[in-house]
Amino acid sequence: MAELMHHRVAMIVTIGGVPVAKAAKAATRTIPILFEVGRDPVASGLVASLNRPGGNATGIHMLTASLNAKRLELLHELVPRATTVALLVNPTNIGPASVEDEIRRVAPTFGLEPLIARAGNEAEIEAAFAMFVDRKIGALIVANDAFFNSRRAQLVALPRGEAIHLYPEQPGRYQLTDSMRLFMLADVLVVKFPTHAVSGLDGRYVIPHVPVGKVKISALLPATMAQSEKEVEVHAGELVDVPLTLAFDRKAWDARRGGSPAPATSK
Repeated sequence: MAELMHHRVAMIVTIGGVPVAKAAKAATRTIPILFEVGRDPVASGLVASLNRPGGNATGIHMLTASLNAKRLELLHELVPRATTVALLVNPTNIGPASVEDEIRRVAPTFGLEPLIARAGNEAEIEAAFAMFVDRKIGALIVANDAFFNSRRAQLVALPRGEAIHLYPEQPGRYQLTDSMRLFMLADVLVVKFPTHAVSGLDGRYVIPHVPVGKVKISALLPATMAQSEKEVEVHAGELVDVPLTLAFDRKAWDARRGGSPAPATSK
């Protein structure tokens, strides 16, 4: 904040919840402050009232903290067999006690046992999820918090549930998409016989246990996604030599990567 004061900015826009907005308000009483918060700005001491904020601060109240009861209701509908619901809060944030109190008050109305976990750093997030696994929770609510928003990848990766089982009708390439988080994608290559090998420095490799008959042999260069395939006839007790060439198109690679430099490989 001291740097902003030094540059004499015309306005301060805060993103990160009540703590950031309060830090800006403590730094100046003259520069206009525009905030975005999920907690009640009146109860948090940011403004005098919603219709007449007063002072030099105003902004948007996202009502996220006021929707915890609705979140519980939706979770109960989505996972009706769940008996325990966990709430993950950041103890360094202002206002987690009100969220905890609301969850404890509302959860029993849906027949749910609330379990509160507090995490203010990555290690504590790991410990919280270890407890969730041990207690076999049925659902989790992550409280609105700037720190949790910055650790979305960790929060998504930690719930180690059952593996996703894919039963495609035909071998080929498939893409899995999380319907709740459309940015979460996974490419899946399905083969009829999952036999494979990794080549040495000379580019040669041997694939054991290949079934007798016509099979398709593929070579893939992961760095460029270059691929070469060839269908061969395999006979019992016979070693088949299959030459494959992986061609790398630098112009096509640069076009896909938006003009970024290509990796140091050609063939």
